[in-house]
Amino acid sequence: MMAPALQYAFSGALDPVFRHWFTRHESSLRDAWADNQQRFSATYTISDADWREFWSLAQDEHSVTLTNDADAVDVENGVLLTEDVTEHRETIEIYIKALLARQLFGTNAAIPLYNQIQPVFQEALRLWEQAETLAGYYQSPNNNLGQSGY
Repeated sequence: MMAPALQYAFSGALDPVFRHWFTRHESSLRDAWADNQQRFSATYTISDADWREFWSLAQDEHSVTLTNDADAVDVENGVLLTEDVTEHRETIEIYIKALLARQLFGTNAAIPLYNQIQPVFQEALRLWEQAETLAGYYQSPNNNLGQSGY
């Protein structure tokens, strides 16, 4: 089961918070990263100050509540456990970085970042070698599988 903070983020519920934060920083971000997509993808990290500002915006202007009461968590209403957000900071940061890459460089720049956190994609990568082996076997002229006329 996916952590509630990740469910909330991956549902797109943090996207309006991101757009608000991005609007505040767009000019400086574009100046810093213009024509530097590769460097951005390799080196950009969300500073502690930006992380705090992001969650302050979420709470102050976007109806997100961070709580220390695990029983109060309500993903549908934006009530998240502070500990859960902190525990999954790295993954949420990658999600935010993907949103930022999309704004700065277009959708294709975001895909590799989304893929880092996409569980289905991660599982596919884990199984890729086995899939290639099976594909090679079924394409081999030495087997009778896949030929018509049973």
